[in-house]
Amino acid sequence: MLVNVPASSVCIGKTFIVGVWYQQYSGGPRAYRIAVYNPGGARIFYKLGTAPSSNWASWKIRATRVGKYRTVCYFHVKTRLVWSTYDFPAHAHRC
Repeated sequence: MLVNVPASSVCIGKTFIVGVWYQQYSGGPRAYRIAVYNPGGARIFYKLGTAPSSNWASWKIRATRVGKYRTVCYFHVKTRLVWSTYDFPAHAHRC
């Protein structure tokens, strides 16, 4: 599974994109969970499901506050019983 990692820096009022795509030749589980947290720690986006193999499933997240947004992705990597966690920061600033 591939993850569209958000840009590390974004201007207030602009969007950053998060997404998933399953490549059949890579194998492995297709299940995912994605959560995005604002600089105050509140969850502002949540999606779970099965990654598509035909094209990207992607979502635009608008940065409305200065600070660090966290995109947290959960995947089954080695076993279908345990979720692996990956954390990607995106820093929002005034431009």
